[in-house]
Amino acid sequence: MTRDLDYGIIWLHHLPPLRRAVTAQQQQQCTCWLTIQRLPTTSVLPLFRILVKRLNDTPSSSAAVCVWLRTLLNTHVSYLLSLPASTLSPILVSLHHTIDMRIANLKRLLNYQDDWSWLMSQANRVRGMRREADMLLASVVH
Repeated sequence: MTRDLDYGIIWLHHLPPLRRAVTAQQQQQCTCWLTIQRLPTTSVLPLFRILVKRLNDTPSSSAAVCVWLRTLLNTHVSYLLSLPASTLSPILVSLHHTIDMRIANLKRLLNYQDDWSWLMSQANRVRGMRREADMLLASVVH
C-alpha cells in the first residue's frame, strides 16, 4: 500500500497545478480515511476532542479539520453513541457552539459582501458616467 502511495506522489508532481491541487486534496482525504479506519477505539474520543479544540482555536485550518471530523464521525459514530452522555456531551456542546459562531460570522460577511457589491456597482456606474462625459466633452472640443 505504501508503495502505491509513493508512486502516487511521484505521479502527482507531473500534473498541471489545478489537477495537482485536486489530486492532493483527494490524497489528503484518502490518508485521513485510512488513518481513521486503523484507529483503535481507545483513541477515537481523544482524537475527537483534539479535532474539536483545533476547529475552535484555529479557524484557518477548519477545512482540513472538517474533513477529519466528518470522516471520524462517519466511521466511528456507533462507538461515539455508545459512550455515556457525560463524556460526549461537553465535546458536542463545544462543537455546536463553534459551528454556531462560524455561521453567525458567515452571515455577517455575506451582508458585507452585498454592501460591497452594491458599492462597486455604484463606482462602476460613476466611472461610466465620467467616461461618457469625457467623450462628450472631447466631441464638443473637436
